[in-house]
Amino acid sequence: LVINNNVADDGGAIYSWHGDLAISESILNNNNASTSGGAIYSWGDLTIYDSTLNENTAVYGGGMFIYGGTKTLNNCTLMDNEPNNFYG
Repeated sequence: LVINNNVADDGGAIYSWHGDLAISESILNNNNASTSGGAIYSWGDLTIYDSTLNENTAVYGGGMFIYGGTKTLNNCTLMDNEPNNFYG
């Protein structure tokens, strides 16, 4: 899965609300959220394997905004994600 250059209020590439989210072998690049989670907004269990989040931006959580649930990241690259306020 490759998601590039998307824009949203929350979760520039992926928005997950009260559900389980699993991502593998993916690239989320240059996405933007006007509020939270430049690449991913997750409220629930989140599992990411063998993936890259690069150059994503948001006010809160340039790469990811995560709340609640269990989070697992294995063999992932998070690089050059920028919050415009707090919480890289």
